[in-house]
Amino acid sequence: MVHFAATVALRGETPFDDLDRTLAAAPAPFDEEIEVPRYVEFTRLELIAHAKKAYHPRHLEWLQNFADA
Repeated sequence: MVHFAATVALRGETPFDDLDRTLAAAPAPFDEEIEVPRYVEFTRLELIAHAKKAYHPRHLEWLQNFADA
């Protein structure tokens, strides 16, 4: 179980009758149960190719342990 404390800033024109609904909706994007597509910036092969170009030559021997395919 995880507990968080948060402060919610609302627009000054939020009607008093609408506070409960607005406050309940505010943390929705941060719900731990939300299902989102997996974010992958680089594929495994792209990361290996970058490392082989960017790292110091003494690390290249270790990087050869990773196949290109």
